[in-house]
Amino acid sequence: MTPKEIQAELITVRGHIKSLTDSIAELEREKKKYPKDYHFKMRREIEDSISRLNERLEKQEKRLEFLLERTQMSLF
Repeated sequence: MTPKEIQAELITVRGHIKSLTDSIAELEREKKKYPKDYHFKMRREIEDSISRLNERLEKQEKRLEFLLERTQMSLF
């Protein structure tokens, strides 16, 4: 991977993380609005899925940052 490709992938990952963070915040607002809603369990499962995806994306982001630093260091 070239540094530009790694940077592009890193930007994509950061966008996904922002989107997931926004989704979690929206679910939290809904949960507060409808605390006794029968869909609470479903929302909880969605929140858990989003959290797991967020963790994976953060790991990928760290890996890409490492690769980018390593690639840039090898160029100099």
